Amino acid sequence: MEFFLKVVLPLYVLLHVGLAGIFRKAGQPMWAALVPVYNLHIWLKIIGRPSWWIVYYLVPFLNLVMGISLVLDLLGSFGKEKYRDHLLGVILPFFYFIYLGFNKTDQYQGKWSELSQNKAKKGQAREWLDAILFAGVAALVIRTFLIEAFMIPTTSMEGSLLAGDFLFVSKFHYGVRMPQAPLSVPFVHNTMPFTKGTRSFLDWVELPYGRLPGFIDVKLNDIVVFNYPDDDVNPDVPALGKIPITSMKQNYIKRCVAVGGDSMFIKDQVLHINGKPGWSAEHVQYQYMATGFSKDFLAKKGFRTDPADGNCNARFNGAHWELYMTEAMRKELAAMPGTRVERIVDRRPENVLREQWQYYMQVEPKNVIFPKDPAKYAWNIDNFGPIWVPEKGKTITLTA
Repeated sequence: MEFFLKVVLPLYVLLHVGLAGIFRKAGQPMWAALVPVYNLHIWLKIIGRPSWWIVYYLVPFLNLVMGISLVLDLLGSFGKEKYRDHLLGVILPFFYFIYLGFNKTDQYQGKWSELSQNKAKKGQAREWLDAILFAGVAALVIRTFLIEAFMIPTTSMEGSLLAGDFLFVSKFHYGVRMPQAPLSVPFVHNTMPFTKGTRSFLDWVELPYGRLPGFIDVKLNDIVVFNYPDDDVNPDVPALGKIPITSMKQNYIKRCVAVGGDSMFIKDQVLHINGKPGWSAEHVQYQYMATGFSKDFLAKKGFRTDPADGNCNARFNGAHWELYMTEAMRKELAAMPGTRVERIVDRRPENVLREQWQYYMQVEPKNVIFPKDPAKYAWNIDNFGPIWVPEKGKTITLTA
C-alpha cells in the first residue's frame, strides 16, 4: 500500500494530467483522459488509428508493444520526431506528457496515420536507433515484471541445479516486487559488468517496498530466488559494502523447506518439519571423512580437488580427505578395499560451539549461524533449532 500511495498513484496522476493537456490541444475534452478505456478510444482517434485496436491491450506482451507504438504515434501527431523526444516519451511518459500537454510551443498537427504518409523515409541509422529503443524498453519491462535470467553461482544446490547453470525465473507467479532503486543501471543487478566490486546503483533514492498480487503461494520444497537478508549488516560481497535496498541485495537460490506455521529443526543432519523427518532431495550431499584415495583418482570420479576453486568439494587436510558426495557415491567408494569412509556430523557440546561463535561474532559475524546469538543459541548446521516460521494472522508474545 505504501508503494502504491507514494509511487504508483503520483505517477498515474502525472500521466493522466499530461494526457488531459494533450487531449485539450487536440480538440478533445480534458475529462476524457481520466476515464478508463474511453481515454484509449480518444487517443486512437487523435492519432488516426481504429478504435478496435483497444482489444490489443487485453493480450499480454502485445499490449506492451502497442503501448510503445501509441506513444510514438502520439508524439508524431505533435511533430515530435527526434530520437531524443521518442526516448523521453517512452521511458518517462509521466513527465514528458506534462511538458507536451502544457507548453505553448508544441501544437497538434493532425492524425499521425495521415501525416506519416507524407514524411520522408527515415535513414538506416535512425531506423536502427528506433529498433534498439523499442527492443530495449520491451526487454526491460519483461525483465522487471515477468521473467529474469539467473546464473547459479555456487554448488549449494548441486544435484538439482549445477553451478554455472542458467535458468529463467518467473517474477509474477508469487507476485511482482516493484523496483526500489530508480537510480540504477538497467539489465544488471547490483554490480557493474566486468567488475567485482563496483555498484551498479546509487542508494540516494529508495522507493518503498511494494509487491503486486501473485497467482500462487510459495509451497513446501519449491526452489526460490530471493535476496540475501543480512546484506545490509554483514555484506555477502564485501567489495560492494552494506546494501540497504532490499531489491539490490545479493541474489540467492535455495529450496523452501518450511512455510508459515511450520516448526523445524535439524538433528544430526536430518531435517524435521513439525516433528517428522522432512523431504530429502534424491541427490543430497553430505560431508565425509575418507582415506585410501589419491587426488588423481578422486578427480577422475568428478571431485573438484583444487583448493583454490571456490566450488571445491574434496579437500585434503594432511591426514584424510573431506569429501562432499551423494549416498550413491559413498557406497561406491566405501566398497573399495583398503579405504575408509565415515560421515562427518558436528556433535560438539554447546559450550564449545558457544565459544566458537562468540569468537566469530568479533572477527567474521557473517559466518555465525542464525540467529547470531551464541549466548542463547549454540547451534550449528548439523544440529539446529527448533524454530517456528511466522504465519500470517498469528500472534506471539515479545519477552525481550
